[in-house]
Amino acid sequence: MNSHRGCRWLPPTRDNCLGAEYPPFRACPVNLTRREAMAADVVMVNDHHFFADLVVRERGMAEPLPTVRVFVFDEAHQLTEIGVQFIGLQLSTGQLEEVARDMLSTGWRQASGMADWQGLIDGLLAAARLLQGCADRCTAMSGNLSWELASQDEFGFKDAVELLVRVSNETLAALDSVGMMSPEFPRLRERLLEIGRLAEGVRSTSPEPGSVRRVEVGVAVHLVQAPLDIAATVRSRLPTAPVESPGGRTWMFTSGTLGAEASLRLFTEHCGLTEASVLRVPSAF
Repeated sequence: MNSHRGCRWLPPTRDNCLGAEYPPFRACPVNLTRREAMAADVVMVNDHHFFADLVVRERGMAEPLPTVRVFVFDEAHQLTEIGVQFIGLQLSTGQLEEVARDMLSTGWRQASGMADWQGLIDGLLAAARLLQGCADRCTAMSGNLSWELASQDEFGFKDAVELLVRVSNETLAALDSVGMMSPEFPRLRERLLEIGRLAEGVRSTSPEPGSVRRVEVGVAVHLVQAPLDIAATVRSRLPTAPVESPGGRTWMFTSGTLGAEASLRLFTEHCGLTEASVLRVPSAF
C-alpha cells in the first residue's frame, strides 16, 4: 500500500487509478514511463497494448499512442484474433471481486457509516459466487461450457445476473450520496456503471448483430460478447487523411502469412482495410 501524509491509498490498477488527483502522481513509475514515451520519436508496443490503449482512451484517460503519426504493425496476421479480445462486452467474477475490495476500503476509510458498504459488497460477491457456481455446474454436467447451456435457468445464470443488476443500481445510489467526499468515489461510480452496462448486455436474450457469445473459465469466470471481426472498430479509428495533413496518420501492416491471393482480401476485409494499398514482396528464401 502507498501512503501520503498518513492517508492509505489503494494499490494502483487501471480501474482505481485516480490520475492527476493521486497525490504522488508525478513520481508514479507508470506516468514517468508515459511522459518518456510522449517525448520519444519511436514507441514500440505489442498488439495487446494497442487495443488496450483504445479501450482506455474511450474511458477518457490519456495515453501516448494518440500522439503517434505512423503506426507499423508487425505479424499483422494476429491482429483480428487479438483485437476481438478487447472489443465488445466482457464481464468477469474477477471484476466484481476487485470493485468490491476497492469499495470496501474506500467506503470505510472515506465515508464510514454513510452507506451499508458491507451489505452492498456482500451483494456483489454473492453475484460472483452465483456465476462461478453456474459455470461449475454446467462443466460438471457436460464436460464443456457454452453460453446457451450456462444461460439456462436451472443453473442459476439468470438469478446471478438479476442480482448483479439490482446490487449495481443500489451501489450507484450509495456512491451518488457520497460522491463529493473523495475523488475515489466518482471513479468507483464509473466502474459500477460499466459493470451495470455489462450486466444489462449479458442479460439480453440475444447477442448484438455481428457478435458471438462465449463463457470462459479460468481463475475467474468471463462472460464475453465479442464481434466476429474488428472491421467496424478499425474503420472508425483509422483516419484516411495522409500523414502530411493536419491530424493525418499512416498505418502499415506487415506479415509473412497474410494470405496467398494478391489482394489479401481475407485479411483486409476482416480488419476493415478494404481501401488499403497492398504490396507483396517475394520471399528471399
